[in-house]
Amino acid sequence: MAYFVHPLFVDYSMPFSILQNADGVKTYLHILKTSLHFHLEIESLASCGDFVYASTRLHVAPLHLVSAQTTEVSMQFSIFQMNRGMIIAHWQA
Repeated sequence: MAYFVHPLFVDYSMPFSILQNADGVKTYLHILKTSLHFHLEIESLASCGDFVYASTRLHVAPLHLVSAQTTEVSMQFSIFQMNRGMIIAHWQA
């Protein structure tokens, strides 16, 4: 993450301010990968100035129940603000 995430990164989609920095996102992702199987597909990308807009499809299932019948699929929309080639902010819609 050090190559992609700016030192002043803020994730405005996280529910608690303690998780809104790069270390908080790392902790959150570690917890997710120990309890869930998830796969993210990028459907489309667009950019305008310092902003990147991504439409994604998220496939999620409990680790012990991974199958086509137990996988939940949801569409998501993310906005990333870039600064010198690094992500400085993130919003999830």
